[in-house]
Amino acid sequence: MKLSWNEFDALCIYLSNQIKQCGKKYSGVAGMPRGGLPLAVTLSHRLNLPYFSIQSAPKDCLIVDDINDSGATMKWMAEEGYDTAVLLTRHSSPVKTTFSGGVVMDDNWVEFPWEQSLEDSMLEYKKGLYAVH
Repeated sequence: MKLSWNEFDALCIYLSNQIKQCGKKYSGVAGMPRGGLPLAVTLSHRLNLPYFSIQSAPKDCLIVDDINDSGATMKWMAEEGYDTAVLLTRHSSPVKTTFSGGVVMDDNWVEFPWEQSLEDSMLEYKKGLYAVH
């Protein structure tokens, strides 16, 4: 499954709305390297929160990643006392995150837009599938 930049944007809007509606105030957003970094930066802008590195994230910081697959990373973060958010959760993951943009119902590999080749990104742009907001 290939996730486009437009789908990434839509999931970020959905996640930021969930986070705003929960009522909890976070001190910032931190992303798991590498997959969580695009989401962390985007959410920090959408939520008007500072970005933190994982190493400096205070306990009231939201930890984000691209996918909750095996659940190992999110379980570790939850055990450390952090709330967590992911773009996608694998249906078979034994771990629940605080926030999730969507569920992947199969076991196929998810290719995120930042993992795609420059040629694929340019084709998406040329087809008019990527609109700057």
